[in-house]
Amino acid sequence: AMHRAEDALRSCDPNKPEWVEQYLSPGDHCTFCKAKPFCPALEKKVTSLFDDLSDDIGHNGIDKLMPEDIAARLDQLDLVESYIKAFWAYAKQQAEMGVNIPGWMLVDKQARPKWREGVSLTGALRDVVADVQDLYETKMRSPAQVRGVIAESLVEAGKHKTKKAAEQEARAILDDLTVAESSGTNLVRVDKSTRPP
Repeated sequence: AMHRAEDALRSCDPNKPEWVEQYLSPGDHCTFCKAKPFCPALEKKVTSLFDDLSDDIGHNGIDKLMPEDIAARLDQLDLVESYIKAFWAYAKQQAEMGVNIPGWMLVDKQARPKWREGVSLTGALRDVVADVQDLYETKMRSPAQVRGVIAESLVEAGKHKTKKAAEQEARAILDDLTVAESSGTNLVRVDKSTRPP
């Protein structure tokens, strides 16, 4: 592998299709590659996949795909999605560095009002609201946050010497008070999940 990398560096010319073909091979190993947004081999693979998907949708009808075809497309979509995210990030970085990208511009994200620092809000609003308490909202913390509070309290009270032991008791206390409900499903590869179907 080391000799292959040295050969690739010595003869590096990503503009030559034969060099790209010989040394660049898109796949799962591309996940953290910094060259992903401008990799010619990955771009070729993504373009080819889009052509396939276009054929599926336009000519063949996507509803006629066999489950095996769907699985093959899904395997490739992870790579496509990571390429698209990397390309967006690269384009934004270029624009932030002052590169003029025709037809595109940087704009501020939508501003959301927030309270100013150092202002006495209660004092400023006391005369315009019937009850100052209406300005505040109290709600129960999440089970995970409450478990942490209980664990800290158990340690401070001397019931447990370690936070880990206190968290186990806190978990047991909360077992009868909580329920874990899934908010839906995710489509994941069988070989990349430890969860039951």
